[in-house]
Amino acid sequence: MLKKLCLCLAAVLAMVISVTGCGKKDAGVNAKLVTSQQTINDVYDVKLDYQGMVKSRETKNYSFLTGGRLEKIYVKEGELVRKGDVLAQLDAVELRNSAAQSAYNRAIQENSLNKTEATYLTNITNAQINLGTIDKSISALDSSISAYAESISAAEQGINDYRSSIPIAEKGVRALELAVETDVEQMAAVQESIDAYDSKLQSTREAVDLAKTNLDRMQTLYEKGAVSRSEVENMQVQYNDAEASYKQAEAQMATYKVNLSQLAASHEANLANLDAKRQELASMNTQLESNKAQVSSIYAQLDSIKAQRAQSVAQRETANKELENLKKSMNSDVSSQKAAENISKLAEEQANRAVKNATLTADSDGYVMGVNFKEGEMTGVGSPVVMVKSNTMVVTIGVSLEDYSAIESIIDVRINGEIPGSIDSVSQYPDEKTRTYKVDIAFDNNDLAMGEIVDVELITERSEGVFIPISSVINIDGIDYVYIINDDNTVSRTEVELGEVKDSTVRVRNLTNERIVTSGIKSLHDNDLITEAGSNDK
Repeated sequence: MLKKLCLCLAAVLAMVISVTGCGKKDAGVNAKLVTSQQTINDVYDVKLDYQGMVKSRETKNYSFLTGGRLEKIYVKEGELVRKGDVLAQLDAVELRNSAAQSAYNRAIQENSLNKTEATYLTNITNAQINLGTIDKSISALDSSISAYAESISAAEQGINDYRSSIPIAEKGVRALELAVETDVEQMAAVQESIDAYDSKLQSTREAVDLAKTNLDRMQTLYEKGAVSRSEVENMQVQYNDAEASYKQAEAQMATYKVNLSQLAASHEANLANLDAKRQELASMNTQLESNKAQVSSIYAQLDSIKAQRAQSVAQRETANKELENLKKSMNSDVSSQKAAENISKLAEEQANRAVKNATLTADSDGYVMGVNFKEGEMTGVGSPVVMVKSNTMVVTIGVSLEDYSAIESIIDVRINGEIPGSIDSVSQYPDEKTRTYKVDIAFDNNDLAMGEIVDVELITERSEGVFIPISSVINIDGIDYVYIINDDNTVSRTEVELGEVKDSTVRVRNLTNERIVTSGIKSLHDNDLITEAGSNDK
């Protein structure tokens, strides 16, 4: 906060001087001669510096895994060998014979295993097919059982329908029989009325005829003057009354006949309906008995199908047990066969490995440092026969505990500032004496000699910053300062924050684009007037 206040005061002072002075100060005899440098932002490497020794990456002792007579040595001391070159050979006749016998035994075991698996797989497939056939049969039987159950339900529904419909039909028959009986009684009553009216109609007719005769006689007597007009008229009234009675009786007779005809027609219709209803009732009773017989037959068929299904389920359980037994037997027998085959494979692999191990080959490039046996000599298991030094070199350095955690973030490695390298291996534990972690740096360069001491730069990041000469920094009471050149050729002493050192320069964190004094600093004071060497004053 104090620093910011000072900077603000300096800025205000500079503005006042700028306003009052109206321009730069002229460099005069009092100006101090200095050299200067413009600060710029530059890219730099953040790195760890170490020294290491160049050495061979590894030295290998090649030995046989089995003992035997050394048949042939193919290399000599000092000779360059390449990866894959044959170094030495044991006598391998017996080993090859053993490998051939092992291959034959393995082929027999493999063939036996294949036959066992094929036989079991065929039997299991057939068992699965049989099981699938039984399942389909059970499924078909289940469908039949469902269909028969539906048929029974429909037939029983029909029986129930007939059982409820027959009483209704019987009531209808009884009603029609009663109607027929009623029709007969009514027709008999009407016929009696007709028979009774027939004699009444006859007597009424006779009365009309008699009245007509009397009227005609009275009319004749009236014409002869034997009776009066009133007597004729009275007779005429009697005749009219008799004629009206007859017509009324005749109309009643016609009504009785119509009623009788209607009753006869109704009787015939009721007889026809009664006959039809009786036939319908008989048909319903017949159908009811048929449905009962059908239900009994369906129940019998359903029981038969259920028995078939139970038999199929039992067959399925037997077939499933047979399938499971086959699988268990297959697992047991095949496991035994595979174990035997694996033993034969191991024996073959061991025999082939013994044949292969009878030949020593180089697994990397290098130089032969020594040959410890001669051809014809016996060599034991693990006895070094040929010693080879790798021609790949590394630089070994000891990284401190402080820097050990930064190894994972290393982005580049440089040897002697220019030879590129890469981390080949990092020790997981520190050396007991030096307490440092061994790190091998691989590189591809033939200019470095074995045992040479070299500089190693482990670059952890690339960043940007402002670097100035160390000589341009002054320290007063433990605080670092530089002199910044102002626009009016005066200097301001400014506190700086220092960072990494690179050669003869140091990074400054709080400068960006300023011009600083690099020499002539010792005689300078704040606000001194300066002139730059080799520059034209303005």
